[in-house]
Amino acid sequence: MEFFQRIRAAIDVTKKLYGNYKLRIFILIVLGFFSGFSEALGIGILVPLFSYVVNEGALGQDFISQTVISTFSYVGVELRLASLLGLVCFLFLLKAALVFLFGYINMYITADYENATKRDLYRDALGASWPYLMQQKIGYLDRILCPDEQSDE
Repeated sequence: MEFFQRIRAAIDVTKKLYGNYKLRIFILIVLGFFSGFSEALGIGILVPLFSYVVNEGALGQDFISQTVISTFSYVGVELRLASLLGLVCFLFLLKAALVFLFGYINMYITADYENATKRDLYRDALGASWPYLMQQKIGYLDRILCPDEQSDE
């Protein structure tokens, strides 16, 4: 029974800390998945490209090569070296864009979370009726509440 109470307490603390960020965390998870998937595709598409070059215009019988053949025929693009190179470039650019977007959104969410947490800490600390805290300078509170930022200077 105590185990479930601890789990429930951990869930409650997590909701309190990250409750306003559920959608943003979900977006990060989705972008991380697509970023990893595009990276796998970018590396996997090199197999048909090498197969095309080595076999002088013929692709292999592996899953990725057959998928490329069926995709090209469905779209109506002729299977040539230039079209394969275009696909490889497109996939690598897509991967770079997704990685950049993932990093940008991650940085934005992290900065927003840190600022909101600091604001809440300052509001609670300065709003408290503690005589000792009211006599301290804000720089002292900043050093106590956010010690890792002071090490960057």
